[in-house]
Amino acid sequence: MICLGSGIYGAGWLHEHKKAMKYLRFPKEKAAVQALSEVLQIGGTWILIFTNFIPISLIVTLEMVKYIQGVNLESNENYVACKVQSSNLNEELG
Repeated sequence: MICLGSGIYGAGWLHEHKKAMKYLRFPKEKAAVQALSEVLQIGGTWILIFTNFIPISLIVTLEMVKYIQGVNLESNENYVACKVQSSNLNEELG
């Protein structure tokens, strides 16, 4: 929703300031097609920008939690013994 809103706002801003940017070559299309194209392009750009907001430490933390859960699965003596060979095993069990 944030990316769609940013795309709509960006397309509106571009429409207002397009005449001031004569050095850019904008394609000659119908107004509705051009507006939708700009919204999708700017919204896609925001999606790419927002994907970089996930810090790398979050990924490392998730892998460490998966490893600890795997060790916990192996050491559980009350149930059937298992051998964890993948850090994704606990997600697949769910």
